[in-house]
Amino acid sequence: MYQIPWNTLESFSISNKTAYHIVGKCMRSLEKIDSTNSMNIDNTYGSSKVSQDIMKLASEQLKAIRKGFKYLESHENTCFELLRVSGSVQLLPSSLSNIESSVSQYLSCFLFHYIAEFYGVWLSFHKLEIKSKMGYIPENEPSGSFLLNIVFKALVFKPKVGEILVCKVSYISPSYISGIAYGFFSITIPLKYIKNENFDYHPADMITYETNSLINRNDRTKVIRTDSLVLVKIKSLNFSHNGDFITSIIGQFEYIVKNDR
Repeated sequence: MYQIPWNTLESFSISNKTAYHIVGKCMRSLEKIDSTNSMNIDNTYGSSKVSQDIMKLASEQLKAIRKGFKYLESHENTCFELLRVSGSVQLLPSSLSNIESSVSQYLSCFLFHYIAEFYGVWLSFHKLEIKSKMGYIPENEPSGSFLLNIVFKALVFKPKVGEILVCKVSYISPSYISGIAYGFFSITIPLKYIKNENFDYHPADMITYETNSLINRNDRTKVIRTDSLVLVKIKSLNFSHNGDFITSIIGQFEYIVKNDR
């Protein structure tokens, strides 16, 4: 699948609360399309196992991201932008029976990837408009696929050095903490980045079923353990070899937001 570069028409910084609601819109839209296509066995494009799996995976991932907004209202950042985007999508002839559904399935293939034209990770889309009444078949196109011009709004996550994220801790080792931000983005906190704090590493206790933890030697009520919520300042970003994904965000520990125990 090749893709003509997207063109950003407008961009706006938005709050966590607004981003939360936009993710919900896309999630419900994909769930509705997936449900409709599952019942419509005559829709070749929509009823294919691959396209249904893509829609289901995207919907489930959006649910996880939406849950990741919990506890974030009092910890704002400027990592989310709403873009108005124009571009062309490549569709198969079998998609003619339901163009809008087919376009949504196509766009779902690009979600959660780092998009160079957006300078960030594409999380969701909504307000889709089909701008061309007729498609265009490129020269020497063997499959008969055609291009269609569209405009839509895209929610993009643009992590910036110095911005603050809330991270849910998933693992603690003697040398680093790992966790998840917004239910999707991997966070790594090297212990050297635990700023102005003196934490001692305590391995898991099989008798009390405790997990690995970090306990502040000056205030033993300050404990970082699995499922703790901690505030993290972004130090750097790690990308996949081809640049399609942010594999991890390197962060500096600021303080504990909440312990779930």
